[in-house]
Amino acid sequence: MNEEKWAEFYNNACQSMRDRDFESAEVHWRRAWREVRDLDHLDPRYLMTLEYFADILCQKRKFQEAEGLLTELLEIKTSLMGGHHIRVGTTHNTLAGLYFALNDYPKAEEHCRKALDIHLKLLGEQNEDVVAIMQNLAMVCHAQQKYDDAEPLYVKALDAAQKVYGAEHPGVADIAEHYAGLMDATGRTVESNECKKTLVLPIYERLVRTVGADEQRITNKGFPGATLTGIKRDPRRSSQCLYRIKPLPPPDEKNGGG
Repeated sequence: MNEEKWAEFYNNACQSMRDRDFESAEVHWRRAWREVRDLDHLDPRYLMTLEYFADILCQKRKFQEAEGLLTELLEIKTSLMGGHHIRVGTTHNTLAGLYFALNDYPKAEEHCRKALDIHLKLLGEQNEDVVAIMQNLAMVCHAQQKYDDAEPLYVKALDAAQKVYGAEHPGVADIAEHYAGLMDATGRTVESNECKKTLVLPIYERLVRTVGADEQRITNKGFPGATLTGIKRDPRRSSQCLYRIKPLPPPDEKNGGG
């Protein structure tokens, strides 16, 4: 490994991420990844480069290439930290998002359940990440028409979101809208309309008055997934039906790899 080259690629990748220049970030992370490929897999530089390279590939929707990297990352993290570490749970959620975007819902469900189990045990229900992953799992079950599994998850996520975010937060409306879609899919139009009337429309109407009709909702970013069964997309809101993940923040720069 050429330490100076790795540090240069690493720092350039960090700057590109801060500038939200994901095209350049991918180029620099790919170069950094080539430099560390022959290192011991437990070397911090190997792990860090692997994680960020996989993350940027996911953001660029290069899921097939990212899948193998994330699988390797999960194996290494699990061996180092144990199967119930929060960082292991985060990678399970990222893999679930990848499989959701690829419409491989059984694999998405498997990883999402593991992610939720880890986050719940460590953080409890009233936590933003737990709310997001709980909604993710509801959506994965919904997409498979496992309505009996999805409904209690939507209910729990909705209750937790109201406590964590407040009753008028867009995140509450987002969960409620998906839940209403499940009601539509199961023939409960009256209940669905009531849910939209009381939980969805008031929040979005307030948002339109406050920030304008073209303003997107603020939620955790995620991988675009397929439209869920029973849910009609609003073309003005491109963030609808996303699997919620948090992209990694730019890492600290390294001077000469130190």
